[in-house]
Amino acid sequence: MEVDYRIFSLPFTYIYSRYLAKIERTGRRTTELEAALTWLDTASSA
Repeated sequence: MEVDYRIFSLPFTYIYSRYLAKIERTGRRTTELEAALTWLDTASSA
């Protein structure tokens, strides 16, 4: 069964800019976003 998630077809810059806007809107720091992305990247390569 193949699942077609729309998010996989979006460019990373599109997703990153949306996340960045959201964390700034909610009062979080950009370093938190960078830490989460680094964690995701290292978790997916393991």
